[in-house]
Amino acid sequence: MEWMRFFRGQNKEELKEVAKGNEYLEGAYEDLVKMSLDEKKRLQYEAREKAILDYRSNMEGAEKRGFQRGVKRGITQGIERGMTQGEQSTLIRLYRKNRLTLEEAAEEAKMTVEEFRKLAELEEHSME
Repeated sequence: MEWMRFFRGQNKEELKEVAKGNEYLEGAYEDLVKMSLDEKKRLQYEAREKAILDYRSNMEGAEKRGFQRGVKRGITQGIERGMTQGEQSTLIRLYRKNRLTLEEAAEEAKMTVEEFRKLAELEEHSME
């Protein structure tokens, strides 16, 4: 309530009266007096405040853009991994059903024969 009364103060005397007894309001009053005495300092203060607000705004914007890029990149990578895993699972099933040889399945998966064999073994163990 005191802050509201302070902000609604119409003149210097009223502001000083409201600020009495409250260290924070007294500090705000002193700052107002100092700023109003020196035009150059007031302009510097306003420029500094504007720079701080601009910096915060720019940082928030950069954070949002970075987050959005990260989400898009994550979705893309997830889709790619899912497709790759799905293709690999299909090739493993075709190999197990003897529709593809080990070499053919490995070639389609763009792997060496040994890499494909290990992948097939890992999938078999994970199903157990």
